[in-house]
Amino acid sequence: MRSACSLSAGALGSGAVASGAGSVTGFGASGTRYSEAGSKNNLKAYEESRFVAKTTPTYVDFNFPRFPPLIHIFDPPHYFHLVHMRWVGNRVPRADAKWLGSLLAQLSTDQVNDAFRAGGYPPDQAAAFTKVVQSRIAELNQL
Repeated sequence: MRSACSLSAGALGSGAVASGAGSVTGFGASGTRYSEAGSKNNLKAYEESRFVAKTTPTYVDFNFPRFPPLIHIFDPPHYFHLVHMRWVGNRVPRADAKWLGSLLAQLSTDQVNDAFRAGGYPPDQAAAFTKVVQSRIAELNQL
């Protein structure tokens, strides 16, 4: 069983990098799905998922949170709560996104890697996920 650990991205919504459920859930979860089975712990899907969906001179749209897996429709209150949360990653003021990036850039590689290790990932996977997270932090800082 993986231990509970999270690295929060605050205002950007689903910011848990390594969760107690043992899945990478933030900084851009991958694609539309019927369940989360295809994206949990899937490094390739995480690497290939787009983090930023759209940028304008004034705001940024992130590619998360996405619609929840359809399996959650059997729990309507939870499903509609998740659907309602989709606004969190849309129309984020560009300055706010860049500010968050500057805060996250203060995390060392070891700190990000430790979050994945605390989530139960083996060293090679932790290092690979860390590399993706750091590239997404860099993407924020390039806004």
